[in-house]
Amino acid sequence: MSENKSISEFINEVDNIYGLYFDCITGFYHWEKKFTDIQNQLIKTNPGLTIEERDKLSFYYGDEDPSLPGAQALHSTTQGDLKERIKKEGKNYRDIASACLVFIYQYWEDFYREKIARENGVNKNQIIWDIMGDISALRHSIIHNHGILSKKVLKCKKINGFQPGERICLTREQMKEIVKIIKSTIFSINHED
Repeated sequence: MSENKSISEFINEVDNIYGLYFDCITGFYHWEKKFTDIQNQLIKTNPGLTIEERDKLSFYYGDEDPSLPGAQALHSTTQGDLKERIKKEGKNYRDIASACLVFIYQYWEDFYREKIARENGVNKNQIIWDIMGDISALRHSIIHNHGILSKKVLKCKKINGFQPGERICLTREQMKEIVKIIKSTIFSINHED
């Protein structure tokens, strides 16, 4: 397969999505630290409630100060649940990794695979990359199996270590490895004799 514009565009898209992933997990890290600092400061200045008691209190996201009359909460949770989901490798870390995998696969399947095929004068179904098949299996589990790995993961050729029935919990290292495999696949395709 010859080097072509669509392959370069796809790798740029993967880089952009991977950047989104890093922006999000960096934000989660800083938000967890800031929120913990706020709670600790409140304990020092208002020692009436412990951290455990504060964790049971509500936390709201909204467009206005929630103490104002008529202010509407756009999202509410407990302070403890917020801390739990933004902690390292917590729910938000898992969800953004899953969302990024879905983004990568959808760009591949719905746009770039066809473009790459046309540029190489072949049918879309002739463009088969093992890593994208593996991501397809993970995507299927994310979208159609509520994040529980299906038996399709047993057919993965490049991504290992997943078992059917487990919840998808991609770590930072696993995301890095997936992106490295995508890039090495593209590099090897671009340098075929």
